[in-house]
Amino acid sequence: MKKPSITFALTHRMASQVCNIAELVGSLQLHTVGRQIVSPDSDGHIRSIQSLLTLEHTTLESEQIRSMCQGISLPELERVSQLVRNLAMLFSQLPTIDTTSVDGLLSAHAHLSAGISQAPGEFRRSNEVSNNGSLQCQVPSYHDVSTRMYRLFSWFQESKIHPLIASCVVHFEIRRLSPFLEGNEILALLWQKQVLGLWYPNLAYLPLESMLCADIPGYERELNKAILRKDDASFVEFLLDAIFEALTTWRTQLQQGSPSDMLVETRVKTQVETSVKTPVKRRTNTQEKVLQLLNAAPNLTLKEVAEQLGVAKSTVERAVSDMKKANKLSFNGPRKNGCWEVLPD
Repeated sequence: MKKPSITFALTHRMASQVCNIAELVGSLQLHTVGRQIVSPDSDGHIRSIQSLLTLEHTTLESEQIRSMCQGISLPELERVSQLVRNLAMLFSQLPTIDTTSVDGLLSAHAHLSAGISQAPGEFRRSNEVSNNGSLQCQVPSYHDVSTRMYRLFSWFQESKIHPLIASCVVHFEIRRLSPFLEGNEILALLWQKQVLGLWYPNLAYLPLESMLCADIPGYERELNKAILRKDDASFVEFLLDAIFEALTTWRTQLQQGSPSDMLVETRVKTQVETSVKTPVKRRTNTQEKVLQLLNAAPNLTLKEVAEQLGVAKSTVERAVSDMKKANKLSFNGPRKNGCWEVLPD
């Protein structure tokens, strides 16, 4: 049976971005051990709602959002008030929703659009799309939406592409297909964060929306360009840059010990408090970087890997040799047109 396929271009820059982000995540793991995400009614979620509304070109003050979350409706903003309450409810439900299934996405849309949309939790049944940001391209026919969405999720479930890149592709496809009458821009971003959370749980709470809101014209320009050209590479790279910036800001806050509304100390004792710090061997670090790069771009040659990492080719060859002996890495197919496979632990 033919595997579902989503057309997108994997670039060397994406592979490099994945390595840089993975390094940051490794650093963050050291800073976030013994901590957990704050409750949904935190200031962080208020700002998240504020940023998500901005993507819909709706501007609200944080106090207005806080009042709406508490059930206070503003007569002149009835729809927005309902949307804010729906978002707050959706945040609390996301951990229980299956990120990998179409049914999960439909469930999320039902929460998001309750009392607002004519068809909450259902794919659109017309070629009209409301409140779709500044998407300038004509949306695909509604007749194809269901088939294309199931194909997207089948690809996501079976793809060996790195989750960082897969999350960006999912974001792009939801925006491009615009499967719902409204709410596509919000769900595209939320679903990307949910996919990221499958790789590293704390990334589900990364304030990615804040980074995108800082450059909405750039976000919309790259989105429309990618759709018109039928090539999502530049948009994926744009999103990876935003992830890197958000992670860099988060790490800086943690290193400086500044208050972060994203994290609170847990009461759970961990063994980390008594663990002994051990130096990381340079060779091990090189191996990890090579694995990350080949996992993201399995068709790279060792020369290209060395160029991406800024090390000698012989260094990469030694690392690869060691990893092949340790059954961490294998090469499949002919030498010229084969590809690398990162083996599970």
